[in-house]
Amino acid sequence: MRGLAGIRSNTDLSVLGANDRFKVEAAIAIGRMGDKATLSEALQAREAPSPRKPVEELAFAGRLPG
Repeated sequence: MRGLAGIRSNTDLSVLGANDRFKVEAAIAIGRMGDKATLSEALQAREAPSPRKPVEELAFAGRLPG
């Protein structure tokens, strides 16, 4: 299993279409749901649908608009 080790705040933001007005403040890990059966019984019991907004409402792929 891999963990989230951190972010590189010195990443060249031009790859996202960002300029000097932008700064990396946070990062999130996004992935796909795995098979619940691969978890221990204790972890399976904790699995439930999330009340959070879908990622599609919060993020987009590609460069920053405009």
